[in-house]
Amino acid sequence: MTECGTCLDDIVIVDDLLGYHLIIETSEWDNYSDGLKKVYLPINYCPMCGIRFSQGEKIDVN
Repeated sequence: MTECGTCLDDIVIVDDLLGYHLIIETSEWDNYSDGLKKVYLPINYCPMCGIRFSQGEKIDVN
């Protein structure tokens, strides 16, 4: 879970060095892992509730 407690571990990952990343599955097949390719986008805000990570301030997500 992220610090806001609303994002699931399969949506947002937390890396101590790189920070927060949103995981997006693409429609492209990955032959190495026998699954869909995933893209990891760096983010500063929770996609579920809009809280800024490590800051506690909220934005409007609507």
